[in-house]
Amino acid sequence: MALRILSDTPTLTISHDYVENWLQLDWHGSPNDEEVMAGALTLLDLLRQERCTKVLNDNTHIHGLWADAARWGGEVFFPQLYDAGCRYFAWIHSPSATASFPPSWPFSTPRPASCS
Repeated sequence: MALRILSDTPTLTISHDYVENWLQLDWHGSPNDEEVMAGALTLLDLLRQERCTKVLNDNTHIHGLWADAARWGGEVFFPQLYDAGCRYFAWIHSPSATASFPPSWPFSTPRPASCS
């Protein structure tokens, strides 16, 4: 694995795996809604900058739920992620029951017409 850290905050580390050509997100701690949304916007910028089409979203090190961020993710962020070039999104859920979203969560909102 050839990882280069692109962004590192107290709640999120974003790295580029140059072998697999994906962006790897490692969430940690108990991020609040604002931190989750800020991290997502950073991801959009880095996805465009690195020209990646794949994201590995690792939630194994987090605790908590973010209802507002979850709603924003489904309605706003995921369509923007697609527009930024992401075509594959793998999600590793947290073993913490309080941090797990329903498996269908981000896909429970209609996809943009361009995703059909």
